[in-house]
Amino acid sequence: MSEIFVVGVDGSDGSRRALHAAARTAERLGARLLVAHVIAEAPGVDRSPLAPETAFGQQEHEVEEAHAHLLEAMVGEIGDLGVRVELATLHGDPATELADLAAGRDAAQIFIGCDQHSRLHERLFGSTVTELARKTTVPLTLIP
Repeated sequence: MSEIFVVGVDGSDGSRRALHAAARTAERLGARLLVAHVIAEAPGVDRSPLAPETAFGQQEHEVEEAHAHLLEAMVGEIGDLGVRVELATLHGDPATELADLAAGRDAAQIFIGCDQHSRLHERLFGSTVTELARKTTVPLTLIP
């Protein structure tokens, strides 16, 4: 079985560059890609007043939208490389979910893109890259 690389994407230019870099590396090494998008819960959002089936329905709709409008579109850009690709959409904290996904799938590497944010933005909202580096047990490649 070939190695698998996890690629975290969010639709940003940085994640697009990470996907292309991971695809080129996977093509060269005969690896597979697991392209993942994590739908983060907005800070302070409380879904508890919703009935469980309503909350599940909303999450299911969000997953379908992410697959159709984000993941499939991005993966279409690398289709000519012939790399085997699997898609995953998850809910939760992006750093935690990507680290857990990579560990659970015995990934050889995680690729993630980086876009420039102000220091204020990072202080207020944190940095997924920094958190992922702290949480993962899998080598992490940051693509600027």
